[in-house]
Amino acid sequence: MRLKDLRYLVLVGRTLCFREAARRCGVRSSTLIEQVNRVEQRLGARVFERSRNGLFVTPAGREILRLALGMTAIEEHLMRAGIPYKVIGGTRFYDRRE
Repeated sequence: MRLKDLRYLVLVGRTLCFREAARRCGVRSSTLIEQVNRVEQRLGARVFERSRNGLFVTPAGREILRLALGMTAIEEHLMRAGIPYKVIGGTRFYDRRE
């Protein structure tokens, strides 16, 4: 799972709307839905309940979103602090040499 996937989850959780979250992420709704489905499959838990009445966060989803928000906040803090990192195989490693 990538940090980008966690950012997608967080935005969907904030907006409770795939279309709006996709717009904010700069991706198609179908792309965002596919990524969220993959994350849910990998976790073995539904983060969002989809119904005719809208999109709702499941009890498991509340905990997952809480953790995802914490992880994305750490990344944002490190980036704002100017801490250099390298991306290897989709994973960011922070480089202490610089």
